[in-house]
Amino acid sequence: MNIVNAYLLIGNNILDNAKEMAQKILNKALLNNPDFKLIDTKDTNIKIEEIRALIEKVYEKPISGEKKVYIINNAEKLTKEAANCLLKTLEEPPEYITIILTTTNEEMMLPTIKSRCVVQNINTSKQIETIDFNEIDFSKQKDDIFNILDGINVNLLNKLKKTGQIRYANNIEAVEKAKKRLKANANYDMTIDSMILELKGEL
Repeated sequence: MNIVNAYLLIGNNILDNAKEMAQKILNKALLNNPDFKLIDTKDTNIKIEEIRALIEKVYEKPISGEKKVYIINNAEKLTKEAANCLLKTLEEPPEYITIILTTTNEEMMLPTIKSRCVVQNINTSKQIETIDFNEIDFSKQKDDIFNILDGINVNLLNKLKKTGQIRYANNIEAVEKAKKRLKANANYDMTIDSMILELKGEL
């Protein structure tokens, strides 16, 4: 499996987190990198024209490496038309692209956009980040399971940013899959057991 094609990072002042993640994926500096683009508008909205221009570049193959990374900062500014235009690309992205969206307000994002991204709350409590997840008794955490799983993914995302190793992106996907199954009322114990098996002690 490749690095995930789309991330939604949630939190305040997280553009630097997104840039650090992009640099790890590209394994190269971002300055003057033809395979990196940042949309960081100061306007009220991110208009469809900006997204159309970005998408045209998305489908051009990487120039200096095997990956391309595009960041859309403050993605809650996407107009409905721009978001729907982006959605088409998120549904069937080229394998070499990773699009990182950042937002301070998850509720302002279209559910269809969120559903196609690995969602990470960067401002998750520091206490959650420092939990030894291998010591968690998941059978006693049903009421707080989504906070726990978000904390696991913050942990994994930090490791991904530090190392750039694809296995952490794969493990993030495994946790997101477990969250989706639980939200769909799948069997709790089977879902958690399957997730733990996929994680293979990488927490």
